[in-house]
Amino acid sequence: MTIIPHREDSKVVLQHLRTDEETGLGREEVRRRLERYGPNELKEALKAGWLEKLLDQFRDTLVLILLAATVVSFLLWLYHPEEEAYPYDSLIILLIVLANAILGLIQESRAERSLEALKEMAAPYAWVLRDGKREHIPAREVVPGDILFLEAGDKVAADARLLQVNTLKVNESAFTGESVPVEKTTRALHEETVTVGDQKNMVFMGTAVTYGRGKAVATATGMGTEIGKITHLLQQTPPEETPLQRNLGEVGKRLGGMILGICGVVFLTGVVTEGAHTLQGILGIFLFGLALAVAAIPEGLPAVVTIALALGVQKMAAKNAIVRRLSAVETLGSTTVICSDKTGTLTRNEMTVRKVWVDGKVLEVTGEGYEPRGGFWWDQKPFLPQDPHLKRLLQIAGLCNNARLIPQEGGWSIEGDPTEGALIVAAEKGGWVLADLELKYPRLGEIPFSSERMRMITVHREEEEEVAYLKGAPEVLLNLCNRIFVNGRVCKLTPQGRQEILKINEEMAGNALRTLATAYRPLSGGLRDTQGNYDPDQIEQGLIFVGLVGMIDPPRKEAIEAVAKCKQAGMKPVMITGDHKLT
Repeated sequence: MTIIPHREDSKVVLQHLRTDEETGLGREEVRRRLERYGPNELKEALKAGWLEKLLDQFRDTLVLILLAATVVSFLLWLYHPEEEAYPYDSLIILLIVLANAILGLIQESRAERSLEALKEMAAPYAWVLRDGKREHIPAREVVPGDILFLEAGDKVAADARLLQVNTLKVNESAFTGESVPVEKTTRALHEETVTVGDQKNMVFMGTAVTYGRGKAVATATGMGTEIGKITHLLQQTPPEETPLQRNLGEVGKRLGGMILGICGVVFLTGVVTEGAHTLQGILGIFLFGLALAVAAIPEGLPAVVTIALALGVQKMAAKNAIVRRLSAVETLGSTTVICSDKTGTLTRNEMTVRKVWVDGKVLEVTGEGYEPRGGFWWDQKPFLPQDPHLKRLLQIAGLCNNARLIPQEGGWSIEGDPTEGALIVAAEKGGWVLADLELKYPRLGEIPFSSERMRMITVHREEEEEVAYLKGAPEVLLNLCNRIFVNGRVCKLTPQGRQEILKINEEMAGNALRTLATAYRPLSGGLRDTQGNYDPDQIEQGLIFVGLVGMIDPPRKEAIEAVAKCKQAGMKPVMITGDHKLT
């Protein structure tokens, strides 16, 4: 009996997969399942050998005609050995055809090697529970029933049903196109139809954990995963001829018809006018007709086309675009409409703070992506980050945060939630160094963000007292505040002040910015519950509002230029996204 994992309770899924949450699978059972299900990797369609690839280069109609011309030239030489040009004609045509085939074979082999290198770089690992012990293994060795451990920064190794979550968020933009991570749950989903993007109690192979921790049981591996099903569908799609291949095929057919027509007319004319009655005379007239036909064949056309396409491939390779088939280059050149995904294609897939509202001022934030370079501007003038209001907001943004900014060769990346990553970058632009900030204001406790609460709290030691820092949805956080940090001091938050904040928030949202609010509160006595944990109900009373942050996933610089060039070339770019039209 098969089950649908997201519909069932986690205990039912464990029972169906014959595994235990506390001990995982035994080694012997893993071996049996590996034999049954195979390695946890995406299978490729059966690759053609080099000989088959080479022969594939000769399947073009025009190339076949050139091969026929080679044979005819050789036959003419046998019939007229005194004609020295015939063997050279045969050799030249044969060399052109072979050079054309070898060039095409080399290009396709290069593309395959480049793709293989990319796959090797992406080979992931996974933490699993086996025989009651936590082990770090290559992801290809994961089998259905394995208990997986998930933490921020991990790539999910297989499709899995979640058993435990601790503020777990997963970036599923590869499936949904949405850059905002999905918060996960363990609750069974009993709805009749639930799309992959809405299966919040499941994680899927190839997605990335951005926040929190989790524990899951693998339900599908390899080609049985959602990404495996997509791969299978792509492999089953028969390759279509490109426009260039169709046009060259049409030229070859017409040329073949013309050659046969020329041979026929010359042969009949010769027989009638010359009165050839012997076999040798008839053969001589026939070969003369073939010689005229061969002379009409454009021997250099396939080579010229192949060289032109190969140059196009090399130019695209310099732009990090791998082309597997030479003929695809001409298809790209004939494109009139380009449909593109938004997240990560037209945009950087790097959330970036664009605006900050503090002390009644809307500040512009410069800089792109996760690179911590840029500054703050107000009224077209630089705004000093030493301003106490901005300094407090950036302090909260950096500390009420679990992401990490990671320097890499050629740029920066974020480990954790993209939204939190944007806040860290903004704090660093304001002069805060995260390591120094955490050392100066050590964290004492945390109440994680959740979709129900829509806010996050961290408690820090600030000089001789404990201070709670909060970030969250503006409407939610504003309702918990009765004071505001403005004009250099803490004042009462008036109804007019609330309306102004809500108006600024709406304006930011109207400009396609995702908004977050920040607040804080000094804690007297720590406000802990009977178990010694910080009590959010006590902390979230009388909060001090600090400001708003507006962020966006900015467009790539090269995307803006590319769209402009497409329009200049007469091509229509179309963005495919699930976002709101204004966004």
